[in-house]
Amino acid sequence: MDLPPTALADAPGWLELLAPLYAPLATLVIGVLSVVGVIYGHHVLKDKAAAEDKLAREKLAAERAALDQERQNAVAAAREKLIEELRSDRAHLDQQLAAQRREHNDQIDKLNNRVTGFYADKHASRRHIAQLEKHIWDGKAPPPPSPPDGYVP
Repeated sequence: MDLPPTALADAPGWLELLAPLYAPLATLVIGVLSVVGVIYGHHVLKDKAAAEDKLAREKLAAERAALDQERQNAVAAAREKLIEELRSDRAHLDQQLAAQRREHNDQIDKLNNRVTGFYADKHASRRHIAQLEKHIWDGKAPPPPSPPDGYVP
């Protein structure tokens, strides 16, 4: 690309020297600007990609934290439910045990009363036998003496 001779005539002397370098210099400047643009674009895209990656990682971390919290809440709820079931079962078993203890105590009391009655009957029987033996040894005639109170024939 050659400049018209009139343009160079009006220009200072040093411009005349640079005239043959305009085209290569322009190409060099365009090339440098292109390289700078590519490098700048690469850095911008790299920064954008890094920001997007960081955002994606933060989003993933937040989702994981939410899932962990949700899982912990579910575990805590299941644990509380199990504890309540165990408490309910324990209360039911305690009631059953108390009822069985009352029943056993009643049975023991009845057996104690029967044993006491047997001992009383045994003593009454021995006294009656002693009276009958005395009646016989004394040579008394029938009828035998009547049984004492509490004697069960």
